[in-house]
Amino acid sequence: MGKFTDIVFATGLPKRDRQNEKRVNIWAFCWAGSLLGAMFVLTVFNAGLLVILGLLVVHLFLSYRFIMSYRFFLRELDEMERKVQMDALALAVAIAIILFSSGSILAVADIVPTPPAALIVLSLSLSYVAGLIIGRWRLS
Repeated sequence: MGKFTDIVFATGLPKRDRQNEKRVNIWAFCWAGSLLGAMFVLTVFNAGLLVILGLLVVHLFLSYRFIMSYRFFLRELDEMERKVQMDALALAVAIAIILFSSGSILAVADIVPTPPAALIVLSLSLSYVAGLIIGRWRLS
């Protein structure tokens, strides 16, 4: 179990990379929180245009910070960990495309409802994490 937790928590990464990864995670949680918060406000309250625009500006700012922190993280990594990251991203995008396109076919055929965007984001996130674990497992 120790090897698995080392892989999941990336304890083998240099201190600089772990710090950069923490920064990415903080911005990712802020971004996700802004999305959840905006969706909550818009579904529970009768928000005016200024509130909607304010929520959007905050969300876009946090999105930008998340992307820039991830970009910095990738640039600072060594070649092997960068490959693991890129392979995980490729897996996540492929799975999301397959799930969304398959769900769209079934929705057009009136077999299932249209897949919600949250399902696509969830599939991206989970398959990215799985790709990281698999990639790091292979390298260990």
